Amino acid sequence: MKSLAITGARRAAQTKQENKSLRAQGMVPCVLYGGKEQIHFSVPALTLKKLVYSPDVHLVDLEIDGTKHQAVMKELQFHTVNDRLLHIDFLEVADNKKVIVDVPVRLKGTPTGVRAGGQMLHKMRKLKISALPKDLPDQFELKVDDMEIGHTIRARSC
Repeated sequence: MKSLAITGARRAAQTKQENKSLRAQGMVPCVLYGGKEQIHFSVPALTLKKLVYSPDVHLVDLEIDGTKHQAVMKELQFHTVNDRLLHIDFLEVADNKKVIVDVPVRLKGTPTGVRAGGQMLHKMRKLKISALPKDLPDQFELKVDDMEIGHTIRARSC
């Protein structure tokens, strides 16, 4: 799985006005949960572009005021009008504890049915999986070269 390093600074107060002033300075308020305690911190918005605007799943190496944490991005909040990033929730991961993430599904090849005049419908772009952090895949790659018109690929939990 891909990894990304992000450095942030703790923020003590969590009032609306202080979060608004952080955003005006180009920072994004964040929360790290799932560990011993919740940690509220802020990160420059520009450092989050590779994490937020990518279909890939990343393990995030967070450094918050000198302490290191490994996490995955769980939830994003965007402004409804201008689509600015408002807030991110991170889930701290441990090597021996399973985590649930959405992994992208990539289709490889051109189906026979499409070449014959059909249409390819790609309904599920991500699959929700539960695994240890070391076992998380970057993506699911499906070869669709042999698919005819009317054929489907289905996924189910075991």
